[in-house]
Amino acid sequence: MPAPIAVAPGVYAFIGDAEAVAPSNHGMVANNGFIVGTSGVTVIDTGSSYRYGRAMIEAIRRVTPLPVTLVVITHQAPEFVFGAAAFRDRGVPILAHECAAQLICERCSICLANLRKTLGDNEMAGSRVTVPDRTVSGTTEIDNGGRKLQLLHFGPVSTLGDLAVLDTQTGVLFSGSLVSNGRIPELRNEQIPGWLAALENLRALDLNTGVPAFGPPVHGEDMMQKGRYLRELDAAVRRAYENGVGMTGGDACGSGARVRSLQALCDRATAERTALVSAGGESSNAVAMTQKQKKHRHPTGDHTMAQLVALLEFDSLDAIKTALDTPEGQKTAADLGNFAQAGVELLMFDTKPA
Repeated sequence: MPAPIAVAPGVYAFIGDAEAVAPSNHGMVANNGFIVGTSGVTVIDTGSSYRYGRAMIEAIRRVTPLPVTLVVITHQAPEFVFGAAAFRDRGVPILAHECAAQLICERCSICLANLRKTLGDNEMAGSRVTVPDRTVSGTTEIDNGGRKLQLLHFGPVSTLGDLAVLDTQTGVLFSGSLVSNGRIPELRNEQIPGWLAALENLRALDLNTGVPAFGPPVHGEDMMQKGRYLRELDAAVRRAYENGVGMTGGDACGSGARVRSLQALCDRATAERTALVSAGGESSNAVAMTQKQKKHRHPTGDHTMAQLVALLEFDSLDAIKTALDTPEGQKTAADLGNFAQAGVELLMFDTKPA
């Protein structure tokens, strides 16, 4: 696993490689870390497996003899939660926002199955769904191990239960999913207006360094790059909708220069997810992917059924096969389970001019 780097006095981060989860990186793609107080250690996020969580514990012991006294899970995502079992086995309390705890309970068994398929049973040995045993319902200040921490909740952002952890002594923020560096955000359950408002709230804080969900630590206005991306994305989709342009249209997102500026914010793994869309042309054949979810009540009270993920157009059935056989198509197919955690149905049908 990556060695911890000192971000500030008493604050350490493990920086993942920010790629898609794969056997070659053992699932070590996301960032997590720990804060050393006078009497104990707070861990922020736990990685993608029991093995990773255990390696974290060993790495922390090499830095300090103090015990880990609390784990904070910033949000429900497979790259951040499955190391928690290693800490639970050592009696360490695990804290999250109450909505994140509910999502972990409802959804993470599917995430775990998908990780087992990707990384294998040996890599995921001992990993299990570990529901937090402590929760908060909003922004809270705690004192753990002799260190004052603010647990910041700005409402629905990437999920309903996103937290960021601010070490008040050093001004270091573990942002959770609110901030990433050089990686396009996951857009599954997001609330873009809430996300933008949360980033503006972060701008108003006296922050020294941000440890994002993915990518190297960030400083100053670099913490706002995700906000710039979200604004551009929202504006591009609205323009396309208003102009009647399909999202596979050549200029759906505006000028080539603008598209390139957006692509500069994307990581290669996420670009692979969208490459299959670009392979489609103006055609009479279409592929629709739906995320099939069991009907259940979310913490908001809403009921969710099937969700349309993408509508892909191709010139012919042969064009579909060609696209799926490309490296991008194969990686997209392999990645479906990571972002459509409840399963996927692929529907193929012909269209004809009216």
